Amino acid sequence: MVTFNINQLTGHEPVELHSQIPLFNEAAVAFLNMKSQAEKEGISFQIFSGYRSYEDQKKIWEKKVEKLRETILRPEKRVEKILEFSAIPGTSRHHYGTDVDIVGMAKAPGEDPLLAENYVEPSGVYHKIFLWLLKYSFRYGFQIAYSKDPSRGGFQYEPWHFSYAPLSKPFLASYLKQNWQSHIRASELSDGVVLQSQFLRQYELQFLLGVHLSLLPGQ
Repeated sequence: MVTFNINQLTGHEPVELHSQIPLFNEAAVAFLNMKSQAEKEGISFQIFSGYRSYEDQKKIWEKKVEKLRETILRPEKRVEKILEFSAIPGTSRHHYGTDVDIVGMAKAPGEDPLLAENYVEPSGVYHKIFLWLLKYSFRYGFQIAYSKDPSRGGFQYEPWHFSYAPLSKPFLASYLKQNWQSHIRASELSDGVVLQSQFLRQYELQFLLGVHLSLLPGQ
């Protein structure tokens, strides 16, 4: 069984990635097999975002804080808004090298392809891809991470985000056991003052465990 230490699981130390795509090797092989089969059936897709380091996630966080300062004055409200779709640096599942944001080969309208309507609407540019992934991705070990489930807390519905369960599931279990809170560098982050111990305890319950049931430890 592959294991990562907490510095790797929080993105502070690199993991060894596949030579062709930004995923841990086992997850990458599974993804490429899935992609190959999809292409035989006339469905083509690619990775928009795979592995991210802590610094990669921090850049996303800082960019969003800076943008939200224009319209949201209170730090806790800015953090609340960011957490609709983006994880605190050091807590992203993308640090594992097992999770991917998937898009099609065609360009989506607008600046951001990662919009639910591009996937779930029958007229959406990635709708056929999404339907194929929902039907077949589990055969290759992948599961939608943030499903449309009213009982699921945390991040909003992300029809583009799939996780390689054979690894991400034990990685999450290991992450939760390794005092992850002590590796969150709140002082380095804009609005990090919000990220105190009580907040992080609730964040674990709501966000880290707010994934599809099949991705939870013990399931």
